[in-house]
Amino acid sequence: MINYNVDPFYDDFDPSKNYHRILFKPGRAVQARELTQAQTILQNQVSEFASAIYSQNTPVSGGQVTTNLKCNYIKLNTIYGGSSIVAANFLNKTITDSTGTINARVIATAEATGNATVAGDPPTLVVTYLSGTQFSDGMTVYIQSATSSSPSATTIGTSGGTTSVGNSSVASISAGVFYVVNGYNQVIAANGTTTKYSIGNFVNVLPQTVILDKYDNSPSLRVGLNIKENTVTSSQDLTLLDPASGASNYQAPGADRYQIILTLETRPLTLGNDDGFIELLKTQTGQTQTQTNSTVYSAIDDYFAKRTYDTNGDFIVNSFNITPSTNTANSQLYDVNIGPGIAYVRGYRIENQASVKLTNPRSRNTVSQNNNPVFVDYGNFIYVDTVKGLFDVTTLPTIDYHCVPYANV
Repeated sequence: MINYNVDPFYDDFDPSKNYHRILFKPGRAVQARELTQAQTILQNQVSEFASAIYSQNTPVSGGQVTTNLKCNYIKLNTIYGGSSIVAANFLNKTITDSTGTINARVIATAEATGNATVAGDPPTLVVTYLSGTQFSDGMTVYIQSATSSSPSATTIGTSGGTTSVGNSSVASISAGVFYVVNGYNQVIAANGTTTKYSIGNFVNVLPQTVILDKYDNSPSLRVGLNIKENTVTSSQDLTLLDPASGASNYQAPGADRYQIILTLETRPLTLGNDDGFIELLKTQTGQTQTQTNSTVYSAIDDYFAKRTYDTNGDFIVNSFNITPSTNTANSQLYDVNIGPGIAYVRGYRIENQASVKLTNPRSRNTVSQNNNPVFVDYGNFIYVDTVKGLFDVTTLPTIDYHCVPYANV
């Protein structure tokens, strides 16, 4: 969290002092820090309550992540009509060909990469087709409007075995609200000590789409939200200027705003610097491994887990199928595939959303045992080929069997 205990805000709120209200008095000037700190006091109260209900950085409502592995890419030439192509100009627009038979919706874009000395990718559109077949090499792309369609770009021609179209993949998130606890505010006291405390906020996330792999539909990566904090001034956002038309302070600079933005991003599968990152989905070779699709509760979840365990114990809802298989890479190992399933352990819900492969060493040692008696315990049975009526089991005689310990006789 941004430290606002600096000039010009001086928000020196310290929860250890247990100040819960700022009591203004007549005849004394109101300090800017008191107005800012009054908000911090209230937000801290909300945060303390919310943290007992919701886990850190969990979706509260909406915010569902979906993947689309059946979309397509279109590579464009970097120049059209003497102007550079900006892929973002095509976003959320419908494109068509010269005949109007091929129609596609642009759901994501990627700008050109590289420069004169470093080779890169051309401007790329990621689309879903609405009608017709697909675009091909060297075609003119038109942006479709309500009144007419005008040529806007051309697809690249075949060069070095590279074509202008192919499979792509994206992930999208719906509108929702997340409970975000993204850091600590620092209060430096007069004696030089530092007090840290967390503040949680309910933050809106807007519908977004991110490209997983521009030119492949079997990505391996993590998808989540990046938390970005800003201090927005009235020079950056003109709507913060005083709107009191007719007053002497009309269009005067207003107070700054503390802003939290959640942006859908991708990260490698290997864990790195994940500060300020909320992981929502992990996919490997196009297969979803884990996905956050519901609210994660905090202390209240512990209460319900204890209650569930006391009444039901440990139990399985959907069985985890276990399948052994050969490890093709190493003959000294074997694999065990554990399929999807749901169980409750100590009252907590445990879900395996996709198959998990565990690799184990094979047994390579043998032991010989000679003249060791082996017994097979067979039960009594009767083969019957014709049955008429039912046995009266109450009239059958009872035979008692007594087990005699084995002895060398």
